[in-house]
Amino acid sequence: MDQWLQTERATKGESFRFRLVNSPQQATPMTQNSAREAMHGAKRDYPEYTWEMESGFKIGEFVLHGHTK
Repeated sequence: MDQWLQTERATKGESFRFRLVNSPQQATPMTQNSAREAMHGAKRDYPEYTWEMESGFKIGEFVLHGHTK
């Protein structure tokens, strides 16, 4: 099953909070560096998925896409 990652910063200086969503339109677009940081957390919080960065809807944006293992 495919899932995308929606993120929000908990508070300044804290890491991301994550939520799985069903479509890329609901995923949080982020910079490449933020996507790399979020991917580490996604792998930790959702180890049942294989995560990859995909280009977002605008140049320079990325979203995280998970596939069940």
